[in-house]
Amino acid sequence: LRDDKTSNDIMAWMWPKLWTCGFPASVIALVCGVRWIIVPLRSSKKSRKQRQQLWDRRFISESSSLPPVFPNGWIPVIESSELGVDEVKPLHVFGEDLVAFRTEDGVAHVMDAYCPHLGAHLGVMGRVVGNCIECPFHGWRFQADTGGCAHVPYANKTPSFVTVKTWTCRELCGLVFVWFHADGEEASWELDGPADVISGEMRQMARYETLCSGHPQDIAQKVADGAHLNSLHRATCLLPLEEFSRRPMDSWLCRLMALEWTASFSVADERVSTSLAIQMSILGWKPRFARCRGVVTQVGPALTLVSVRNIFGHFIAVVSATPEAPFRTRIVHRSYGKPGLLSWLWCQAAERGISNMMDRDVAVWSQKAFIKPVLLEEDDSIRQFREWYSQFYSCSSPTWQQVKEKSLSW
Repeated sequence: LRDDKTSNDIMAWMWPKLWTCGFPASVIALVCGVRWIIVPLRSSKKSRKQRQQLWDRRFISESSSLPPVFPNGWIPVIESSELGVDEVKPLHVFGEDLVAFRTEDGVAHVMDAYCPHLGAHLGVMGRVVGNCIECPFHGWRFQADTGGCAHVPYANKTPSFVTVKTWTCRELCGLVFVWFHADGEEASWELDGPADVISGEMRQMARYETLCSGHPQDIAQKVADGAHLNSLHRATCLLPLEEFSRRPMDSWLCRLMALEWTASFSVADERVSTSLAIQMSILGWKPRFARCRGVVTQVGPALTLVSVRNIFGHFIAVVSATPEAPFRTRIVHRSYGKPGLLSWLWCQAAERGISNMMDRDVAVWSQKAFIKPVLLEEDDSIRQFREWYSQFYSCSSPTWQQVKEKSLSW
């Protein structure tokens, strides 16, 4: 009898704990299972191709409100994982052809793509030799750090006065950055990132990539635009773009789950940030376990860092925006968490939801006009953001007209 009483006491104590921990997991598992396993996946190659066609910009207004097409600052050009030791990769960023390569010491380098001898592309069949990159055409070698010619296999004297332009590089958070400035100014500030990602304590768990026909400034402005969260992103993140484009709030998924956002914006030097509170409602119920808090930080013109804390732990997202050409930006979203099955599962599920929400943003960015905005008092964070972002433009920052004329100069 005493043992039975003890067992009952233990169960009475444990049951609320099990309910608190197990019920949320069960609900999430059920929703995810129904949406992503039982129901056929909506993110097929065909639907992705259809979305990309929607995102292709068909018209660019020659409006005076159109900002320069490429901002100054640290620009991510390639992911570290794509550039192994002795590997050479061609790049096309901010309207320029470049070549990235990693020398034997593990250091990443970026320089102009074309050999000054006869114009061969160093990124096409070029190779790393020691601390140099070798042109595939005639074997000319150029030093990785200075760009100076170091060797010509058939010449009695090396033309050391011949150089290829090198770009200032930094490698951080799994990305290789170059310093771009239209006026040729040296780097005036340094990058920094989350300590847990830099140290390797957090590992990459998921990745999402998309192309956007929007302007880099519009992409970065999401950090300051708190009002759009409860409009464009109130509908559950489980809802793909095709369904969202119809009547999203009438969807059974939206009746099942919706999101409420609260945002607070601030500015500091080369970065701006927004503190977020997110409440998920399930059939109108707003449980505490479905709350999370986060901070979204825009570091310079092309890097966004997201830190989120919820019942599953602490997670960080690194979002890079690489302007390859005017109105062609490659966005890569990578999620990091501490090693473990739970972290991996949460990051995989979150990345699917984030990709659905990002699809909505990209569809808007790719087709919006560039106008002088009508901003209300409640839109003050957008005004602050635009003033802040203007520091990344200078007198020589290329306009759409200039880039268009340059591309047709031949």
